[in-house]
Amino acid sequence: MQVTSVIVAVLAAHLLCFGGLAFLMGRKLPQVRGTREIGWCTTMLSASFVLQLVGERPDWSVLGVVNHTMSTLAPVLLWVGVRLMLAERAPSWWMLAQGAVAYTGAQIAAHVLFGPAARFVLLSACASAILAVFTVTIWRSSCRYPYGHLRMPLRVMAVICAGFGVQHVLKMTLVLRDGLPALDGSRPAQMVFYGYLSVMAVVLAPLLTWMVFIRLTRELEVAVVHDPLTGVLNRRGMMRRLSEHLAQRSAPGVALLLVDIDHFKAVNDAHGHAAGDEVLCRVAQALRAHVREGDFVARTGGEEFIVGCLDPEADAAPALAERLRAAVAAIRMPLHDDEPGTETVSCTVSIGVSPVFRHEDGFDMAFHDADQAMYAAKGGGRDRVVVAPQTRAEAA
Repeated sequence: MQVTSVIVAVLAAHLLCFGGLAFLMGRKLPQVRGTREIGWCTTMLSASFVLQLVGERPDWSVLGVVNHTMSTLAPVLLWVGVRLMLAERAPSWWMLAQGAVAYTGAQIAAHVLFGPAARFVLLSACASAILAVFTVTIWRSSCRYPYGHLRMPLRVMAVICAGFGVQHVLKMTLVLRDGLPALDGSRPAQMVFYGYLSVMAVVLAPLLTWMVFIRLTRELEVAVVHDPLTGVLNRRGMMRRLSEHLAQRSAPGVALLLVDIDHFKAVNDAHGHAAGDEVLCRVAQALRAHVREGDFVARTGGEEFIVGCLDPEADAAPALAERLRAAVAAIRMPLHDDEPGTETVSCTVSIGVSPVFRHEDGFDMAFHDADQAMYAAKGGGRDRVVVAPQTRAEAA
């Protein structure tokens, strides 16, 4: 048995095992997209190597056509899987199926028109083009992706795939020069090609696993500081955001807006807790949509939200509070979306605005003042804004 055949056999087994691992991760971790496509990529590539071992002829065979189609589709699936993992747009399975059919037809046409070597030239040309697109797009993703820990595995992956694209270009050049004899497994070029592919497969497997781990870690971090129902910050996230802001040198002040939904218990009693949850989500959306850039929204429990007005100017916090009050009052939530003319639920909020504070020690005082102002708004008839007097928190 040739050394190349041994390499291909070991490579097929390795890819099959990693494909199974990717499918398992996709089943157990459905929140991480792209693992299924990566599993199909490695499984398909493994199957193509098995077909190569069991009877592909260089001149022409059905197995050879199927092999080349899978070999071309595999890097596309890897690209799709990585893009989905990064929450970026990617082609659908229907588009991929159309591409596979088109490539199969192109293989047959190339063989009929230019001879058997043309099919291998087409394979290397398409693979090198796909890997070039993969390299460029993944490198760009590494530059703009917000999570710094993903930058290294993405760039290593891009460099490795770029090298494999160069290998395909060299293989295409040799086939154009020497014809089918260039595919002899005993040739040094072929041994280098499959050796590089082996190294690539060994490196990519832990890289992709590393990326899944990073995504899960990031999602866990996000879950820890966000309210699971509304998606806004929870109290832990709010305190972290305040600490980061106030830790800056010469940090601008902060005013707290304590937002409480009026008569929320009546909504739950009249329409059920599902409607109450929807009201909470709609109010959170309205608050997020109307705060200024840099401000934050947090839910601290029940029907109560806190908005952090960072770097407030003289009347910025009261103006923001009035804007938020009007935005919530405009909400009209239909009880049954599928029934035209159905009853709608609306709500209002009472908002208390704290004095400005500039240090973490002033938070409790500001919160107390905003809470008192909010209760004053409720006592004054609800659906209104009350601003606390500029007392102790301003100096804190």
